[in-house]
Amino acid sequence: MKNIPALFQKNMNQTMTLAEALKGKEIPKKIKDSLEIIDVPYFSFGGENCIGQLVTHKNLTDETKDIFKKLFIAKFPIAKIIPICEYDWSDDKSMKDNNTSAFNYRKIYGTERLSSHSYGSVYSERWLNTSGSFLL
Repeated sequence: MKNIPALFQKNMNQTMTLAEALKGKEIPKKIKDSLEIIDVPYFSFGGENCIGQLVTHKNLTDETKDIFKKLFIAKFPIAKIIPICEYDWSDDKSMKDNNTSAFNYRKIYGTERLSSHSYGSVYSERWLNTSGSFLL
């Protein structure tokens, strides 16, 4: 496993390649070439140290890793972090499962415009803070 410390290995959601995380969707080559899959640590609602995977834009990789490192250090609980392909590319299924994801090649509901997530931005509407209210 890609140099993942032993304390995280039993709590990895999955270990996908970028090609595996992009399967099942027709995505323009220009967008595919701008993406990468990254491992990020997170603290689960069950109090465990975990590793999830995000597909994100290459220009956002360092910033995204830094944000998740800070959330992990603060022990901010996250339910799971799994690429959207595991939810058949459905935001509804992913959000219903309280999943945090980033890339999802899709149009903004009711429009013909691509969402910012089609370019690899992070998506986590369902995060809760410790008081139980929505954070984002």
